[in-house]
Amino acid sequence: MFRILPVLLALGLTVPVLAQVYGAAPSNTSDMIKISNILVTYDDHVEGNWPRQSRISVYPPEIIEVFISPAASGVWGEGLLGSKDRVIKPGNTQGFPVEGGSYDIMIVDDLNREYILHDVPVFGTFCWAVTLEYLGEHNYIEFEEYLGGDIAPVALLYCLDEDTDEVNYWRWPETRVYCSLSSSTEWGEYIDTPGTSMWCDRPFVFYVQAGDRYDIRVKSRYGNSLRGMDYEVTFTRYDVFIGAGGYYWIVSQRDMDD
Repeated sequence: MFRILPVLLALGLTVPVLAQVYGAAPSNTSDMIKISNILVTYDDHVEGNWPRQSRISVYPPEIIEVFISPAASGVWGEGLLGSKDRVIKPGNTQGFPVEGGSYDIMIVDDLNREYILHDVPVFGTFCWAVTLEYLGEHNYIEFEEYLGGDIAPVALLYCLDEDTDEVNYWRWPETRVYCSLSSSTEWGEYIDTPGTSMWCDRPFVFYVQAGDRYDIRVKSRYGNSLRGMDYEVTFTRYDVFIGAGGYYWIVSQRDMDD
């Protein structure tokens, strides 16, 4: 049986805390907002005109503050992380109990960038895996298809060695990404979407059905006819459980298959 490619759209460890949300219910409520940090980026100087003699370095921002308020209340109330000296580290998830209803949510990362969703319906568990695409102010309806508990984002960032310089950056390999259910036996087709190559100035994000196990493969082909160079390397992770919080993988040389 061919592997099923469950990608819906291609576009980067729980620490429990008792939330004291403005208008929130006691902690035994069955309704919950879960925030997952899959923010991935490179230092700003990598983008645009890259200064000579600079180096590539991956920067995974922490989420330093979360605000949750009843929709249209006009009041954010107390931050749920800073007052407790906590953060949500890259790849981690944190839950906040609330009463069922409609909420506005604001996330702040350690560069003081804000990610805001308005009019979020919360009845049961609502999961927001925060990626860079949510930067700024948005309404829930703009991302309704990709938020909740059924769809999970997978964020990959291709990381060269720390001493990679400007010359090697421009020799970036042709890269394809595959994702298939672990229960199947064939990789199937690669994720064929705009911007399918993983470049060092942006993450590669795609979506799968949450709550299952997947195999993920990054295949990179290095080719340079002038140097007579043409070879392929792969990076693979097997049997990865991807829940509603999504999955975060910085692909580096140590992940290369034997």
